[in-house]
Amino acid sequence: MTAAVPPWVTGKQATSLIGAAGEHYCMAQLLVRGYLAALTPRGVPEADILVYDPTGGLAAELQVKSRSGVSGHGWRMSKKHEATSHGRLFYCFVDFSQEPVPVYVIPDGRVADFVMRSHAAWLETPGRNGQQRQDWAGRFVSPNPHLSIDGFGEGWMEPYRNQWHMIMAVS
Repeated sequence: MTAAVPPWVTGKQATSLIGAAGEHYCMAQLLVRGYLAALTPRGVPEADILVYDPTGGLAAELQVKSRSGVSGHGWRMSKKHEATSHGRLFYCFVDFSQEPVPVYVIPDGRVADFVMRSHAAWLETPGRNGQQRQDWAGRFVSPNPHLSIDGFGEGWMEPYRNQWHMIMAVS
């Protein structure tokens, strides 16, 4: 199932709707499991959702990344994600191109390691015409990397599929 966005919704607007859908989807998944969770205001830099333990203390922060179609690249990230590692931050990668919709709940340290190592591997490979690649701020997280990255083979994200319990395990 590819998320159906009306034809009059295009570009950045469509991306914003898919992003909001992912955040609300994750919120619903948390709430039906009994987690105390709240969306953060727009513009909060690292967290889209805050998750609280039963006593009201902050248990985890979630950053949601959503996609609606199968992309060879995966989910768009940036250079800042190479260094983000707090211990209680998790990324929720939502894939609306599949049914049922999977969410990969991955600790920030694992994501940072993948982003850094996959980008380094990309820089080391020749470009389309054999030229040296130019560095840029864009990064991607992919369930099936096209390059050989030690510790991140095809399907490396599968063990994290719908692993919501990991969020409370850090508190």
